[in-house]
Amino acid sequence: MEQQSVIGKIVGAHGIRGEVKLLPLIDDVDFLLELEELTLSGEAEVPRTIEASRAHKQVLLVKLEGVETRNAAEALVGRDALVPGELLPQTPEGCFKLKTLLGLSVVDRAGGTLGKVRDVSLYGERSVLEVVLSGGLDVAVPFVAEYVAGVDLDHSTVTVTEAFQRLLAPEEVGR
Repeated sequence: MEQQSVIGKIVGAHGIRGEVKLLPLIDDVDFLLELEELTLSGEAEVPRTIEASRAHKQVLLVKLEGVETRNAAEALVGRDALVPGELLPQTPEGCFKLKTLLGLSVVDRAGGTLGKVRDVSLYGERSVLEVVLSGGLDVAVPFVAEYVAGVDLDHSTVTVTEAFQRLLAPEEVGR
């Protein structure tokens, strides 16, 4: 079986004719607009035909075969959109896929280990790192510059800012 890769998440319904709002999780919107089919998480590996798609604000509006009503579109909210990994465009130099953050060490600017990235989730239109601190506490942190200073894939680390550390109880840091 082919390895499937997540390319987006259905975050809402649009209109009354069954269109879904697909939040892209890859940068190449042209690639997404040219797709002819995709698979949805939670369904038996059966690809769905894309009848039409267009860009709209921060999402794509996608009409899937067999989804004819708003209610049918709303039933798909929360599902991941997947395509075979070999179809994905190459990642540009200096960029990375969010799933590559899984398992990376979370460190402060001095290099001290605070924990590990357990998961990367999508809340609305924002990516959130789920971090397990060294003391066992789980925290969720928005993947934004205010809290994440950088990612170093060569050293397998995510460096967090002082603002991230202020979110934690003092006794949890460095445990």
